[in-house]
Amino acid sequence: MLLACEDPDLFQHMVDEYTAFYQPANPVERDLVEEIIGAKWRIRRLKTTEIALVDCEMDSKVEEIEKLTKSDSGIHMAISYKGLTDGSRATALLSRYESRLHRIYHRSHQAFLELRRSIAAGLIGTPPAPNLPRPLPTPTNHPRPNRRSPRQLP
Repeated sequence: MLLACEDPDLFQHMVDEYTAFYQPANPVERDLVEEIIGAKWRIRRLKTTEIALVDCEMDSKVEEIEKLTKSDSGIHMAISYKGLTDGSRATALLSRYESRLHRIYHRSHQAFLELRRSIAAGLIGTPPAPNLPRPLPTPTNHPRPNRRSPRQLP
């Protein structure tokens, strides 16, 4: 999951924080927490990538910016970003990947919460009852049909 350039201690810190927050109690919950952590880590990676792309583009536009009389950092960023969006699909792909990872993160979070609710409600997570014979139905107190007593018979 980690790239060679990424800090394993930072990743482990995130794993520890998310594990402490969610406190997964079974293998399914652990899998969902791993999905959440993986999605969040990759979202952070994309943000770092986007920053690096813009920085690289800004470095390549220095001469173009210096020709402008009103060069400030906002204009420098705008020209660099325009260069990225006009000449590359990188920013569009980053945005698409980030949206997908946010969906994975939120779906996994919701699935975790639904699992916890189902366990708390007793819908899942309890061992099945032994295969015992079913009890006979108990009679109900339905009113009897309108019958005449034997004394009322003609």
